[in-house]
Amino acid sequence: MKLIERKKRNQVYTDFEDELGAETEIEFRGISTAGDFARFKAKALQFLKSHESDPVIRKLRWNEPLRPSRPSEASFRTKLSTQTRSSSSISSSI
Repeated sequence: MKLIERKKRNQVYTDFEDELGAETEIEFRGISTAGDFARFKAKALQFLKSHESDPVIRKLRWNEPLRPSRPSEASFRTKLSTQTRSSSSISSSI
């Protein structure tokens, strides 16, 4: 990548005014708002209840350290990330 050569350039002065039109509200579909926290909390609690017997959830609940070298914990992380991706694509289509 070449460097830009230095050379003397004339200064350019501008006097523009922004032309703003009337205000319009735009609705973004498929984007969660802060009001969806109750729905998020319900989904998270349902997920945790359905995976109560999993060793990783048990360790998180009882504040025990996770060891990534254990196969059961690594497989749960893979399962969790897959579910998170699939549920986010489902919720974004709602």
